Amino acid sequence: MGTRTIRRTSVTLPSLDEPGLYLANVTSLEGGRGRVAEFHYGDADLRGLDLADTHLIDGRITGLSTQQVRLTRLRVDSVEFTGCELSALRWSDSKVTRAVFRDCKLMGAMLEDVTLDNVVFESCKLDYSTLTRVRAAGPVIFSRCSLRETTLTATDLSGVLFDERPVRHRTGSAGPTARPRRRGPTRRSR
Repeated sequence: MGTRTIRRTSVTLPSLDEPGLYLANVTSLEGGRGRVAEFHYGDADLRGLDLADTHLIDGRITGLSTQQVRLTRLRVDSVEFTGCELSALRWSDSKVTRAVFRDCKLMGAMLEDVTLDNVVFESCKLDYSTLTRVRAAGPVIFSRCSLRETTLTATDLSGVLFDERPVRHRTGSAGPTARPRRRGPTRRSR
């Protein structure tokens, strides 16, 4: 398994290029018995995506564009999201482990009761988002991400590293352990 390390924060990445692992192309993220494994889902332009009680394991989601997304009780293990535009995202009661979000637009997203463990957000836009009771159970890295006007309420971001671009205009009550570590110069909001 590969890792992504910035300063003292190391995140275990999905290991999707291992010998013997074949990612089958799928046309839906709704699998039998609520489970989709060893998959590639790509280049879909959807009006809406509604997943509940689903487990995504070992997969790639690329170029997904949706107008409305609702994810409830979703378990994500070892999945890469690349170039996705998840408009009007509502994500609740879920756990995300060993995942990478790269070049994704999650603007206006509402995440509630989501646990993150070994997750990287790289070059993503989460502007105008609301994070309520989001918890970092393991290391999480935000690298070159925009979180303009993001609201944090009762979050635990103690295991989070914000790299290169500081969080600007963050509002809300983040809770007692929500002091994320930052790399580089810190600028004050104006």
